[in-house]
Amino acid sequence: MDREKMKEMLEKAEPETDGGRRMPCSKAFMLAAEWSVPVREIGDCCNEAGIKIVSCQLGCF
Repeated sequence: MDREKMKEMLEKAEPETDGGRRMPCSKAFMLAAEWSVPVREIGDCCNEAGIKIVSCQLGCF
């Protein structure tokens, strides 16, 4: 899957809430598995799309 398509799908998967765009870490892992891409790529695309990863399972975000 190319990055532009992934960013488009991420934007549809995570609507704006409370004036900010957020995605739980667990959802990022789920989407990575579903789309067969590395979790790092999901994180990079979220950064590019302005979506913040929250509730990180590893304390990275």
